Amino acid sequence: MTDERAVLRSLLTKETPEDYSTTFWLLLSLIFVAATFVLILFVPAFYSIPLCFTAAAYMVYAEHKRNIHSPITISLAILYPVLYVLLLTNHPYSAYFGLGVFGWLTIVGVTLLLMKKPLTTLYAQGKGDMRLHYILSSIWAASWALSFLTAYLLMPDIWYLIAPFCITIATFGLIIYLTYFDRWLLTRREKEFTLGEYTFRQLSYPSKDFDDYIDFYARHMSEEVLQDPENYQMLRDAAHKYDAEAKAKIPFGAFHKGTLVGTCAIALSTREEKHPVEERTPVSFENVRKMGPIADLGRLVIAKNYRERPDVLRGLLKGVIEVAMEKDMVFFMSEVFRTGTTLHSRLGSTPLFKRSHPYYTVTFEPFGAVILLFNNLAATVFLGKEKLNSSTQLADIINQLLAEGWIKRQVIRHAFSRVEQKPWMHTIDSIRYLIDLATAKKEKYS
Repeated sequence: MTDERAVLRSLLTKETPEDYSTTFWLLLSLIFVAATFVLILFVPAFYSIPLCFTAAAYMVYAEHKRNIHSPITISLAILYPVLYVLLLTNHPYSAYFGLGVFGWLTIVGVTLLLMKKPLTTLYAQGKGDMRLHYILSSIWAASWALSFLTAYLLMPDIWYLIAPFCITIATFGLIIYLTYFDRWLLTRREKEFTLGEYTFRQLSYPSKDFDDYIDFYARHMSEEVLQDPENYQMLRDAAHKYDAEAKAKIPFGAFHKGTLVGTCAIALSTREEKHPVEERTPVSFENVRKMGPIADLGRLVIAKNYRERPDVLRGLLKGVIEVAMEKDMVFFMSEVFRTGTTLHSRLGSTPLFKRSHPYYTVTFEPFGAVILLFNNLAATVFLGKEKLNSSTQLADIINQLLAEGWIKRQVIRHAFSRVEQKPWMHTIDSIRYLIDLATAKKEKYS
């Protein structure tokens, strides 16, 4: 281990993150079931069945070590040797083995549903939305029942083998999509929702709501932050031009009885895309971006009479966090005037640099200096709901299916990453260290 890695690891969180590793084993189990069917269909039985048994036995062992006891993998580990014996002895029942497997899997899947223990809950260990568990497990049970029926009806035609295979592969693809990538069928994000007596909605350009949002932000900034109303028009024009032209900026408004009382916006990015601060200063976020995209969180303004009403802030943050999860953002960055840090701190954002750092503040022309704030969304979520609930009580209002999909994609993406490459393990100190290393490298080769 290099000195840099040793230092970095010493700065990582000492807290134990939520264990979502079983998500990875659910994916492996899905791949295992599909792979064994492919082997049996396309590889001679003399070779394929021992391979399938070996894979099933390993899956049973590996899952047992993680306290997962799936009747599906256990059943297959038992059934494959039985099939092998039937084939070696030329037993006439060997031709009906596929029917037996699909029939048995159907019985297991339906029985677990009737016992209110859907198959996928065996891999979740108490985590996840039960609606999704029931949907996924019902799809599996239905596909096995359909495979059994088609095999029975098509025997002895060759399609009695091909049709169940096609059904299984199609189901595999659907399950993978719904489990890890769905953003439209089950986990569609609400672009307008209510919380208490407030309505929140995503704003689009051009629209009257968008113009009101820009006007609201510019008026607040000029009168309360900069305390110079003469800057209003300049601020309004600059904000309108930037937000209207930004393809990846998504604004939200909070409304009370039709009146705009709060705003917030999120600007999306990619791992490769540099943050605007990187363009204006020698600072480099390259090492941070390798772990995940940095979204820019800004325009967070709440009318003075509504700042002590928590539902306004909760609703605005719900909107931008759900966008971040839908688009697989991992970190938040904000450029905030000193008087605006209070609202961001309620989300858990902290100054990116210490006060002694030369870029603790950066110049925001022509209006003065802003403080860079940073928030590790991955750490907030993986270190438990208490973090997300600490001051804003967001955990209970975030779209749970959307959050679950985001968590699963993060786990899969970093399944083979070293501990220091997993974003949820990082503290603000380790993030600062990564930035210092990347900045030094950037200055060296510039």
